[in-house]
Order: sequence, then structure tokens, then C-alpha cells
Amino acid sequence: MSFAKEFVVFPRQESEIEESQYVPYPSLGHEFGILFGFVGAFIVFTVLFYLWWLTFLKREESKERTRVEDLRSRGLLKEGPYATGDAGKVQQ
Repeated sequence: MSFAKEFVVFPRQESEIEESQYVPYPSLGHEFGILFGFVGAFIVFTVLFYLWWLTFLKREESKERTRVEDLRSRGLLKEGPYATGDAGKVQQ
């Protein structure tokens, strides 16, 4: 006795229950097209985001360098491991 004949939810006449064969989807090519289309779009989006991120970081780095140079030229940025500037000194 086959699996289909043992576990029938709505029993019918025995002549109507047959062994079914595997039938592939008629639109399997379309399914693969959608799958690979989304994977391709993901890869393209990832590369574009990476390039945008590099550009953004370079722009931010140049802004930061300009800001630090401005602070140094005005004397507001001291160099060294324990440099605190005038704010860290106690007035006596």
C-alpha cells in the first residue's frame, strides 16, 4: 500500500487514487530568472554602496583634516599624550 493510499484526508473511491509522478514547474526558467535577478541586483547594490561609502569617508576625512588644521592654527589643539590645553590647568 502506498503513502497516498494510507494517509488520505478525504477518502474517495479506490479507483481515483493513483500514484503521482514528479512534474516540474512549467515556469522553472522564470523562477531561476527571478532568483538570479535578485542576486545580481544585490551584488550591484552592494558594489554601489561600497563605492559611495569610500567616497563619503574620503570627504569626511578631508573635512576632519581641515578642522584639525584650523584648530592648530588658532592654538586650540595641543599635541601630545597628556595635552589638555588651558582648560585642564588649575588657576592659582
